[in-house]
Amino acid sequence: ESAFDLTQAAAMAASSSLLFRHPSLQLRVLDAERGSGYVANKLLQRGELLLEEQPFVWNSGKDEEPDLQKGAAWLIASGLAQELTSRPDAADLEACGQLVKRYAFRTHRPSRDGSYPAMLFKSCCRLNHSCFPNAGGHLPGAEDFDSVAQYRSPAMKVYALEEIREGEEVCISYLAESDQLSPLSHRRALLKDTWGFLCRCERCLGGRPLDRRLEAVDWEGLERRSALASVTKAFRSLFDATFEDYDPPKEFETTLERLNNFRREFSFLDKAHVFSQRVRRELIAAFLLTGFDSEIAQRCAGPALSLLVEEMHVQHALLPSLSPFKVTPYVQFLHLLRHVPEKEARWHVSDLKVDGCELQHQQSLWLHDQPAAQRLQLAQPRNLPPVPLRGAPLRTGPLAKPGAACGCCASAPGPSLERCHGRSKGWPRSCRRKAQADEMPPLMENGPETPEVLGSSRSSTLWEAYAEFGRPSKDAQSLRRAGKVREPKGKDSWFKFRVAR
Repeated sequence: ESAFDLTQAAAMAASSSLLFRHPSLQLRVLDAERGSGYVANKLLQRGELLLEEQPFVWNSGKDEEPDLQKGAAWLIASGLAQELTSRPDAADLEACGQLVKRYAFRTHRPSRDGSYPAMLFKSCCRLNHSCFPNAGGHLPGAEDFDSVAQYRSPAMKVYALEEIREGEEVCISYLAESDQLSPLSHRRALLKDTWGFLCRCERCLGGRPLDRRLEAVDWEGLERRSALASVTKAFRSLFDATFEDYDPPKEFETTLERLNNFRREFSFLDKAHVFSQRVRRELIAAFLLTGFDSEIAQRCAGPALSLLVEEMHVQHALLPSLSPFKVTPYVQFLHLLRHVPEKEARWHVSDLKVDGCELQHQQSLWLHDQPAAQRLQLAQPRNLPPVPLRGAPLRTGPLAKPGAACGCCASAPGPSLERCHGRSKGWPRSCRRKAQADEMPPLMENGPETPEVLGSSRSSTLWEAYAEFGRPSKDAQSLRRAGKVREPKGKDSWFKFRVAR
């Protein structure tokens, strides 16, 4: 089975490929704890494309503990195992399993048959973690596909979510949205158990004061101990299966009633409190359980829109400007707007626009899921950076005519073009047409042979010959000698492709 996996992985190694990397990204060795990582060589604007890569995708099983064997086989076949470690057992499947566990991505939701797609990248896996990342990308979930075999992941596009200064490390987040919007103790414990490191990012070291909202409570008029015990008991009875009084609702109407009662009874919790977040998301999921156009979604569109506006304002305050987590609630918001009266829709949109919240969600949707933005007929933002051009840079010099070379070089033996003329200035007279002596030399397929020129010891490349032809005229030279025209610094030419010798 191992040999079969290695053979299969070798055949699929080409399925993962790097499509684009920003020229200002440099892979550097950072320190012993963080290893290597990408660092910006210059200022990167918010919204710039940093990396685009096609992943290797495999079925990691239906259990919480993923099947890592195919990923380990691909690591060996692609050569990534040798790049990530210098251990002598880098070609061993069991040893590579730990590398897969650390570097692989797995969708948070399974496909319809319960299996989870897992992905490995050769370049994106070198991005380190930050709890407040300055880069990130969006991949579609697996819940819309029947199986992993039908899951067709597009290329992973990593964008700058915030402005990245020169010399700053480019980091993404390894956490899901609910975990990223959680207190320090929860984030550090999860990262330690899953990836084996203690996070010391700027946010974890106290660089995000707004994180206090994740556990904030308005204690005015409350007895702290009893209020905290009451809200904790009510929350655990809804969501914690290990709690002795765990009693989840069984029916749809009962679920809505208990969740709404929780919000009313414990309204002293901050909107960003982890308990408020969980209850709000459960309510939104209940309203959209059967789809955007179902009877429940149409009947409950108003309350669902209010909850989504509240959720997006929390994201706006606590997540990076162009976070990919902003895509899903904004798409849900736009779909549900169709089911409310026009006046109510304008009210919800106006509420969302406060503090530029809608603008950043709109930019995030266009950046991370452009097909969805186009399907929803969303106006394209004007303040996002343009998509970078692929391939070789466009030529800006003069365009050559068909014909390949000037007359004297057409019959030159060998591949060298350094036999165009034997004079130090200008083109050979034999290469010019007398009637049009000031034009470029004619490009001709079968020009006359000029042995005296081809055999000269003093010659220049065709590039230099073109540049020499751009010398100033005799009248211009006389004006310069008279001091009426300022002499340029250095040897300048209209030809932009001078070749250094």
